[in-house]
Amino acid sequence: MKSDSDKIKISQWEIAQFLFLHKRKNWLILSLIVFLSILITGIVLEDVRVIILSLMLLFIVIPMLYSFIFIKDMLHPDIAFNTLPHTFSIDRESGILSVTVFSKPVQDQVDTAPEDTEYTTDSHDSRDIAEEISFIKEIPMESIGIPYLGLNSAIYPVSDTGMIFVPLKSDVYPLEIISDNGK
Repeated sequence: MKSDSDKIKISQWEIAQFLFLHKRKNWLILSLIVFLSILITGIVLEDVRVIILSLMLLFIVIPMLYSFIFIKDMLHPDIAFNTLPHTFSIDRESGILSVTVFSKPVQDQVDTAPEDTEYTTDSHDSRDIAEEISFIKEIPMESIGIPYLGLNSAIYPVSDTGMIFVPLKSDVYPLEIISDNGK
């Protein structure tokens, strides 16, 4: 028995929110402790240089650190496919979850502005989307863990590094994946 989903896409903001508030919350707590300790030290010593140092940490170093963490986590292949249009296909007999990732944007994301025909090389309209499959990722159901429930999606950890974000309004009910897995 096989069930398929509609084409879905998760926003980068929702993935970043999960990564920083759940997976990397130790970095958030550590940076807050370091900032507050330097700021309090500057206030107690009444030294403007230490207060400026704490503000430099807050406005320069911490955002740069978080941007590196964001790029490192978001560009991982087991997470990055969630930001592209993709579909799920659950094969209960073999215990495989297939994720088909498409390289073209969803129809509502295509720019509908009239194009300049002088520079086009192909004869078809660019607004017609050909369904081109980038890749198919097969995930064994045993490697899918118990989900975290976000505001708009259920987040399933896959092995150690990957995640699958399933919108709660999707036609593949998120808890259906776990119930077949026996977890």
